Amino acid sequence: MRHRIRLELARSNVFFLLGLLLLCVEVGKSGGGLQLAAAQGWQTVEKQPGYCAFFGTCDFGEKGAIPCANNTLAPPIDDALSAKLAMYCPRLWQEIKDDGHACCGVDEIDLLQQSVSLASGIFGQCPACYSNFFDMWCTISCSPRQAEYINVTQAIPGPYFGYSVVEAEYFFTDEYKNAVFDSCKEVKLGVTNSRAMQYFKNPRTANDWYKFLGNVDEYSPYQIAYPDAAPDEITPLNKTVPGCGSPGYECSCGDCSTADSCKEIPPPKPKDDHVRRDWMIRFVLPLALILVIGTIVAFVLSWKHDSIFSDPEFPSDSESELMSNLISNHGHAPHFAASRVDAALSTWFQKQGLLIANHRGGALLIAALIFIFCSAGLYRLEVETDPEGLWTPKGSRSYIEQKEYMDSFGPFYRIETMIISTKENATSGVRPSILTKENVDLMFRFQKEVDGIQVDLMEDGETRNVSLSDVCFKPIGDICAVESVLQYWQMDQGRWEDKVKELGGAEKAAEFCLEHWSTAGLPRNSCMSKFLAPIEPKVVLGGYPEGTDSGSEYVNFATAFVVSYPVDSSKENRAAALAWEKAFIDVTLNKLKPMAEAANLTLSFLSERSVQDELERESYTDATTVALSYLAMLIYVAIALSWTKQCPSQWLDLAVHSRIFLALSGVLIVGCAVVGALGLCSWFGVKATLIIMEVIPFLVLAVGVDNMFILAHELERQENEGPLAIRMAKALSASGPSITLAATAEALTFGLGALVPVPAVRSFSLCACFAIILDFIFQVTAFAALLVIDTARMESNRYECIPCIKRPEPSPPVVPDYSIVDSGTPSQASTEPPPKTLLQSFVSSIHIPLLLGADTLGHIVRGGILLLTLGMFLAGGVLSTGLSRGLEQQVALPRDSYLQDFFNDGLEYLRVGPPVMYVVKNMHVSPNSTDIDNVCAVPGCEPNSLVSQISLAKNAGAYHIASPAASWIDDFLMWLVLPKCCQRKIVDGSHCPYAPGTELQCTACGLELKGNRPTVEQVQEFMPWFMETTPSAFCARGGAGAYDSSIQHAPSDPTEITGLSKGLVKASSFRAYYQPLSTQSDFINALTETRSFVDDRSKELWLDIYGYSTFHVFFESYLNVGMQAAGVVGAAIVSGFIVGWVLLGSAPVAGLVMLCVLMTMVDLLGVMQLWGIQLNGVSIVNLTMGVGISMEFCVHVAHSFMTLRGSRGARVAGALEGVGAAVISGITLTKFVGVIVLAFSKTQIFEVYYFRMYLGLVLLGAWHGLVVLPVLLAMFGPEPSTHRRPNVKNGIIMAEHSNKQQESPLMSANHVDSSGNI
Repeated sequence: MRHRIRLELARSNVFFLLGLLLLCVEVGKSGGGLQLAAAQGWQTVEKQPGYCAFFGTCDFGEKGAIPCANNTLAPPIDDALSAKLAMYCPRLWQEIKDDGHACCGVDEIDLLQQSVSLASGIFGQCPACYSNFFDMWCTISCSPRQAEYINVTQAIPGPYFGYSVVEAEYFFTDEYKNAVFDSCKEVKLGVTNSRAMQYFKNPRTANDWYKFLGNVDEYSPYQIAYPDAAPDEITPLNKTVPGCGSPGYECSCGDCSTADSCKEIPPPKPKDDHVRRDWMIRFVLPLALILVIGTIVAFVLSWKHDSIFSDPEFPSDSESELMSNLISNHGHAPHFAASRVDAALSTWFQKQGLLIANHRGGALLIAALIFIFCSAGLYRLEVETDPEGLWTPKGSRSYIEQKEYMDSFGPFYRIETMIISTKENATSGVRPSILTKENVDLMFRFQKEVDGIQVDLMEDGETRNVSLSDVCFKPIGDICAVESVLQYWQMDQGRWEDKVKELGGAEKAAEFCLEHWSTAGLPRNSCMSKFLAPIEPKVVLGGYPEGTDSGSEYVNFATAFVVSYPVDSSKENRAAALAWEKAFIDVTLNKLKPMAEAANLTLSFLSERSVQDELERESYTDATTVALSYLAMLIYVAIALSWTKQCPSQWLDLAVHSRIFLALSGVLIVGCAVVGALGLCSWFGVKATLIIMEVIPFLVLAVGVDNMFILAHELERQENEGPLAIRMAKALSASGPSITLAATAEALTFGLGALVPVPAVRSFSLCACFAIILDFIFQVTAFAALLVIDTARMESNRYECIPCIKRPEPSPPVVPDYSIVDSGTPSQASTEPPPKTLLQSFVSSIHIPLLLGADTLGHIVRGGILLLTLGMFLAGGVLSTGLSRGLEQQVALPRDSYLQDFFNDGLEYLRVGPPVMYVVKNMHVSPNSTDIDNVCAVPGCEPNSLVSQISLAKNAGAYHIASPAASWIDDFLMWLVLPKCCQRKIVDGSHCPYAPGTELQCTACGLELKGNRPTVEQVQEFMPWFMETTPSAFCARGGAGAYDSSIQHAPSDPTEITGLSKGLVKASSFRAYYQPLSTQSDFINALTETRSFVDDRSKELWLDIYGYSTFHVFFESYLNVGMQAAGVVGAAIVSGFIVGWVLLGSAPVAGLVMLCVLMTMVDLLGVMQLWGIQLNGVSIVNLTMGVGISMEFCVHVAHSFMTLRGSRGARVAGALEGVGAAVISGITLTKFVGVIVLAFSKTQIFEVYYFRMYLGLVLLGAWHGLVVLPVLLAMFGPEPSTHRRPNVKNGIIMAEHSNKQQESPLMSANHVDSSGNI
């Protein structure tokens, strides 16, 4: 992916380099010389003004013309020469016209003139650089003072006459050399995304540049030295030259960042990944101070003025006696409902309980019909596995921009990448260089294996053979654009062997091409790729230190080869590409990796289809783990439902009193709720996801088990001698409102979560909402009916496994432990309290006295709990601001995935970032519009144009930009004025691309530009020609190949360019590259900064601009993930408060419940930061679920508290006695058992996002629901409710007595009348 766009530059790059070679050859004819040879001595003797060092041409060699050493007086200038000098060397002519002599003739000037177009193709967009560069060669070739600063040190007799120059010394002052270099050092070539200096071996200083220009092994026709010190008789050349910002020579800011007109690029906005000190000072510290002071004051006031067991209506003499009596007489149903709504629900559920108990088959039938209707939607089920479809909102900015880009320019290519690296030395711990003879030979063997991949593909009933050459991307001809170090030798092992022998070793052969990768050279020395594109070392090598740019440094420090196989991504090629990629993966895993290991190397790789394949495999990798987790919870539920307090001698009674099939039925009902929810989602066109399959069963099982134990526990606590139907009515009446409260709050929470625009979160929330509703319906219908059936079986003394057989003797009374989960509304039971389990005894004997003790210790415990909770809350709030965003790729994949090695190696070795496109929409081309000037970076453009500011940002290291932008508009404007670029046929005026021999048929366009800008008509006529022009040695600015995908094309437009017939270019892109991006934070910040950059430039330049890169769409959801998480949790808390207020009848209690939920969520965010859990769509799903689970921990205690009478402490104690052990066992332990199994998951995403988050959620939820909430209710709870429940007697619903009875504090919370009814 990183290198795809670079491949489009192949044609333009190679011809640019050939043009550079031709320039040097042409310059050599005018005084440059040719090649080094053993020669007789020659010295420039006369070094006086007016003498030449060489004149004329003595020979022609392999690289061009060789000048004659000629230390004579400069000849006079005739009229023809003066005209040539005035036209082509104006600055020199102004200096020498009064002298009247020159060391060149008309022929030399003609050769220079022919080179003008080539030089302008390199430096022409910066007037100062172009003028200085060309004037330097004019001065060297023609100045009558030539002998003052040029010393010919060696020459040989020419083949025809005179002496041919072999070596010479040019003496320039440092000021002059630096001035010329500085005016050119930032000039860029738009088509190549690099500086023009890159093609001179990327010189860092002026001396490096001149050393390259004078090296006979490079392009200089003879050896030229540029000594630092000059002898006394030498006068170094020192001329005043214009800078790149000088008036009349101004270059764009992209080519001259030091110009006064260039403004400084503002830095990106500060990143918000970590806690900011001012935020801490302004918000966290004051909030902490207020909460601490408020907690202390409230605690002191509660201690001094109001005992938690004081009740003015029922005074108590002994709080400890009251506590003892309360605990010993727990479990009896209240007279009162929490609110009018609660009372109405109790009445409803009494009627429903009677109806279900008497019509059990009908209840099961109704539940089955509901399930069948809902699950029928599964025929429309679609599972979304595409990461883009999961995490990218359809209306998001990145999604829209990607769609616009694909519609305008087409899709990117597919890519297959291998990283081959050396291993650390066991002794030194240092990785050796990868560039050895053995390793390069191994790469040729690798390539042979890849070339040999053959796949049979069935298409249209016919089988065809598919190989790499059939599916690869081919920018020029039929040659695959493979990016590999082997391309330096044209993928030819014989050529590599020859070069090793020629240069004396593999390291020398590698160093030569790593020094000359960007130069054309002669065919025998060319290091160009087989597909005629230059291969940058940073693309095919890795592991070298930052700043490495010389061949010797690459040879010494590169520790990895990087090989990329671009594959055609067209729809027609998709099936073949997928088939070949599958075979490529198989060959790499089973052949190439063992070959690398045998050579003591490591190999990692990535195919375009790899991530999708591994994500699909991931869904099966942990199927066993998830199944074991569910099985563990199922076994626990079955045991808990069947547990008795009988002695071992009575264990045979378990055959009657076990409830394994009831537990299985309950879990099956939960499964039906999940399946029905998937069906409902499918009815509404919501796609299912793997997250739904993995998370919702856990959620619904937690809620379902809770409801199962509520109903079973309440039924067990009714009178054994009463009719079963009456007991079922009472049980459902007591538990139904609490179940309804939890289900309503949770369903509303998940319903609001569906407002989050992320598709995966929205689909999860909707399905979770439906699952909660269906689970609630099935529990109060189907499970209630099954509970009645199973209870009848038990009471008739029938075996569970064989219900048709009765136990011969009646079994002794067994009291199953249904204390897993309780609604908080203990029903009327017999006057003899049921025996307690170990957990119930713990709650009664330790937990309640410790929390609610009336002595000093009790006050200290409650105060400590509040302060600890407050500290946890504040710590969680502070830590949560440091949460990192994203989802590391290594975490999302199975631990044993081969991609784990690739992503780790990518972080260590890759030195190239992904491309970024700056797309300008609806750019008007009229000279009257400022659009072109606000985009381009050639003479006459706005100094701070878009392209210039991209270059400035790159120079400043800002916005993660690593390269200038490839600008088609710059090359087009230069193409128009270069005589060998824009050419037309003399006969009919049609397009005539220049080539040697076309001079008689074609001529330059000779355009008259209005204000240096073409008219609309000229753009409409010549832009199609520009897009048809193949870059060549004579015109490197052609657009064919280089910009094919940079402009939106439309066959329906007469110009074939969308919108051009109407005077605008509908869409055009300007390509740059990001810096290497390693972490999720890098990708997110790059996207954020690109948005900031294009938004600021759009406003400033009045252009419609957007930035696009392939990864943007996948990281869009992370930009606002913090706000989304806060919105989900906030909306859930607000909705939960409203539901709680309505059903509990008390705003303070609802507020305390939601405060505990809020603190649980904030603490969980802190745990996420401490445990390395990132904030992303998966964690938002878990946070949404966490709100629902937290409510389960709290609402039952709160509901029970509101239905009891007496003091706050007595009501809290009664609530904990009734539901405390149930919540601990039912929710906490059930989930804990299932969560622990996930710790052994093979996939890190399960271990990190499910095991860690769920474990934190269970522990924090239990703390706040069973410890913090009881303390808050005991200290700040409201008065008890006055709404009375209805009564059921003999199947008839009866109204409670309205007269208020005088009750003791104990009996107010635990009253049973003489008749045994509520």
